[in-house]
Amino acid sequence: MYIPNSYLYLAYFVMLCLLAKFYNSEDQSLTTRQFVPIEELEETVTRHVDRILESEPEEELKLNLSSVAQIWHELPKIDEKKNLRRVKNNRISFILRVLDFLENEGLVQVFEDHEIRLLPKMEHLVVKYYFHSECKEHLLKILDKSLPLESGIIR
Repeated sequence: MYIPNSYLYLAYFVMLCLLAKFYNSEDQSLTTRQFVPIEELEETVTRHVDRILESEPEEELKLNLSSVAQIWHELPKIDEKKNLRRVKNNRISFILRVLDFLENEGLVQVFEDHEIRLLPKMEHLVVKYYFHSECKEHLLKILDKSLPLESGIIR
């Protein structure tokens, strides 16, 4: 079952995974890396989505992440032979469209459709809002639910 804004929620989920790649612990307010390859972000989103599909219904979070996960799984994996910017129906091109939005807002910079860097405006937003304790706890709870139990760090 799809909810009306599933693609929008998937875009938010991609953004959350991106931020988790840069800020990989609950108490860090500085990035732990300079860039993230787009392929690594795609693998991370896929890993989290797989865990969401395997997990219990998310009643306690009051979110329908399973519809987001289903949409992600319906998107084909990358086809190396095609121009990623022209194709609109695979996982990497979906990520690139999300990154285009973030780039137009001055939040990230994407180099040669390969690596993502956060810009100062995004870093400021993250420090001000992501590390707000109540909001941060909720966001981390969403991702932690999709990770193996032995992991305390979002990767």
